[in-house]
Amino acid sequence: MFCYPQFGIVKKGNSFIVPRHRDQRQAALPLIVAAITAHGFSTEKYGATFWETTKNSYNELLSQAAGVDGSVSDQVGAKNQLRKEIVKTHNAIINVLRATTPTPIKR
Repeated sequence: MFCYPQFGIVKKGNSFIVPRHRDQRQAALPLIVAAITAHGFSTEKYGATFWETTKNSYNELLSQAAGVDGSVSDQVGAKNQLRKEIVKTHNAIINVLRATTPTPIKR
């Protein structure tokens, strides 16, 4: 009988899954590779080679995603700064228009 935690599998509700959170999944993938080797499934179709490739691909994509997240964060910060400058400029234009436009005479 298998011990699911050895394979990086956790119980969620009534089912067993590989964790969905990035960091937990990254920690689970090496456990899967080690458990497959330890239990003699290395030569199977979805054996050690498959899971080692999956682990390496996941780590590479995770690092790329972290880079994109940082880039997006920088761009959002720049957008917010530009938005403040636009609001300041619009308010200045409105004030100039109010100052140069005569007020209507009330009768």
